[in-house]
Amino acid sequence: MKRPILVIVLLFILIAAAAAVLIISNSAVPGTVRIRPIDEIEVIDGSSYAHYFTEAAGFTWHHVELGTGQPIVFLHGIPGAWFSWHRVMAVLSPDYRTIAVDLKGLGLSDQPEGSYSAEIVANELIALMDELEIDRFTLVSHEWGSIVASYVAGRFPDRVTHFVRVQTPVSDAAIGQIQSLLTLPQIGSVVLSDGDGFVRRMYTGASSSFFMSNVPGPVTVQPIGEADIARLSREFSYDGIAAAILKYYQDTPPDYRVTLAALAATTTMPVLLLQADADPLQPISFYDQSAAPFPNAIFAVFPNSGHAPMLEQPAALAEAIRAFVERQPSD
Repeated sequence: MKRPILVIVLLFILIAAAAAVLIISNSAVPGTVRIRPIDEIEVIDGSSYAHYFTEAAGFTWHHVELGTGQPIVFLHGIPGAWFSWHRVMAVLSPDYRTIAVDLKGLGLSDQPEGSYSAEIVANELIALMDELEIDRFTLVSHEWGSIVASYVAGRFPDRVTHFVRVQTPVSDAAIGQIQSLLTLPQIGSVVLSDGDGFVRRMYTGASSSFFMSNVPGPVTVQPIGEADIARLSREFSYDGIAAAILKYYQDTPPDYRVTLAALAATTTMPVLLLQADADPLQPISFYDQSAAPFPNAIFAVFPNSGHAPMLEQPAALAEAIRAFVERQPSD
């Protein structure tokens, strides 16, 4: 009796595996068509955000501005878009020109062919700043956006007055977590193609499928409102975003810690390394001695937040950014 049972079990496993392969091959979730806003001005909670589409480096960037004054440029992580920063922008906008950029290939920015390496995208971002006639600016980045931002600050230190890195991978361990999706690229493609499922998995812990259950979540400790989650889901569900993210992952240097150390050595402006105290995705242990490679860096623990302080504690994060910029002199 044992042999027939074993055969049945093995047969069941083979059928399940075949079904999984079939699902992976045919179940890519269709994205949402990328449509520019009808109105150039979008009012959210009483603040009027201006949408811009600017040609630079051979493609069109989408960026959103609020306020006037010295510019602060925000780069989002994954999953994310300009909208990730909108509450932080609202707090800072009375005193600063806040500019949130959709990274190349993400949100409503174009998805051109070619390399998506952080170094290339950093050069292209500087081209956008040139087009906007912004010579010097404060740079604030979250998670994956900080990989691009590290090249911006390291390669163009004369352009960045202050650099604030929030929840940023600084170790091979952190990068390895993200790139683990690439061990089976077809699964990664399916997971990333479900923008709503991916956002909800990370920010609420909900799992829409067996494959999505492999994505870490929830990575937040403070609740995020349904309206914000729905908007982030929309921004993360446009056609082509999954392919763009896979390009970013594939073009990341395998020895990121070494790369970061080399960039940090030339990042001479005041730097704030801000790490939340309760991030389930990137614990404090990932950040041991993280300030050491930088000539002028401060490491600070941000309280009562998980992986997305700009969504969990936006007002407190905005004030931390303001305090750092106003207290740390730049060259």
